[in-house]
Amino acid sequence: MELNLRIVANGETHELKALPWVIMLWERRYKTKVSKVSSEGLGLEDMMYMAFECLKMKKHEGLPPTFDLFAQTVTAIDLLGDDATPTNAAPSAD
Repeated sequence: MELNLRIVANGETHELKALPWVIMLWERRYKTKVSKVSSEGLGLEDMMYMAFECLKMKKHEGLPPTFDLFAQTVTAIDLLGDDATPTNAAPSAD
């Protein structure tokens, strides 16, 4: 399972893959399950948070130290491909 994102932040364009680790971090922060995305969709903050975590994992130079500071630098963000509804998501126990 992965989500492909394109983000423009601080004038730089990044194409990123949110792999299971990043998606799990998102689930923890927002207390939700990826299986709910197909019915509820992803919000702007959801995509920005995943992009922030992807850039953090890549140790991107110039990344602001907090998510909120990073979000202020974003001028565009998009899901690439058919990723609006991720596949291979296991059913939630909820």
